This record gives sequence, C-alpha cells and structure tokens, in this order.
Amino acid sequence: MKVTKANIIKSVEQATGIKPDLEKYEGSYYWLGKEASLFCDRCVYVSALNSPKASIEVFVKDFKEKIAEIEREYEKPIVEVVAGIDWNIE
Repeated sequence: MKVTKANIIKSVEQATGIKPDLEKYEGSYYWLGKEASLFCDRCVYVSALNSPKASIEVFVKDFKEKIAEIEREYEKPIVEVVAGIDWNIE
C-alpha cells in the first residue's frame, strides 16, 4: 500500500477504531483530533511520506504507542477519557 495521508489515516482507524487527522507542519507530521490533543508529543518524526523511514506501519505503531501511554496514565480506555471531557470550551 502506498504511503499517503489517506492510507495512513485509514490504517490507523482500522488498527485502533480511531480516525485521527494528520498534517505536516515545519517539516514533520503531527496527529490532530480529540485523542491526539491528549498526547504529550503529537509529532511523528518523519519528514516526508516518500522517505525510507516512512511506512504506514511506522505511523500506526506511533499512534498505538501514544494511545497506550494515555490509557496507562488515566487507567482507562482512551474512548472513555475522551468521552469524559467537555469539549465545549468558551
């Protein structure tokens, strides 16, 4: 499968049930979305999708590791953590 933003997002969603967004900013890719807003570090240290370091598996592994970190910290599934937050900030 070709490494594209759409394929990365689709693979992450299949692996985790969460559909994040992914954007490039100042030379690196960053996770976006409610779940990603909880990550200590939203950066995926890949500078280009055609780089030898870039693979869909790298992105999926990174996202899963960051979810696991949140779940250890809050001692519950990330879905419950996100559901318990009032996202209507005024």
